[in-house]
Amino acid sequence: MPTITLANLVTASRIAAAALLALAMLGGWPPALAAALVAYAAATDALDGRIARARREVTAFGAMLDQLADKIFIATALVLLIAKGAISGADVLAALVILARETAVLALRRMARLDGMAAPVSALAKVKTASQYLAVFLLFAAAIEPGARVLLETGLAVLWIAAGLSLVTATHYFMRMRENRWT
Repeated sequence: MPTITLANLVTASRIAAAALLALAMLGGWPPALAAALVAYAAATDALDGRIARARREVTAFGAMLDQLADKIFIATALVLLIAKGAISGADVLAALVILARETAVLALRRMARLDGMAAPVSALAKVKTASQYLAVFLLFAAAIEPGARVLLETGLAVLWIAAGLSLVTATHYFMRMRENRWT
């Protein structure tokens, strides 16, 4: 049974934030609340690992929970943004690339663990995650001030950057798995 640590509680709060985000968007709550929840999720993503390392509580469960929390939050945000029309047309493809990558890499990591291999997160994958949080933050922030076209356009541009990074990092992970050389 996993040990409950402060870092794991911080990580789990990101999953709770995803549920609150869905309630906020579907309940018609102010867009500022959605943007604040994204900022909170991004901050906890940066904070939980630092807490775990500082307290010497780094665990395999915590690492897995961290990745899962990111995927749940980002997937929730992207689906809501598509449902609300903030991501539409060809831009939906960028969101679908991100969602497909997250699902595929999650399965790949599970396979690696079953084969007794470690599958650490790469530095570029961390940049990819940060770009995903930035994109969804900008897209929710654009809803605060509907006339803020620059936020929407910047958010969509960053979404495409995140999609590109998703493809690059997925390719990297699959190549490492195929070559059976995880670091």
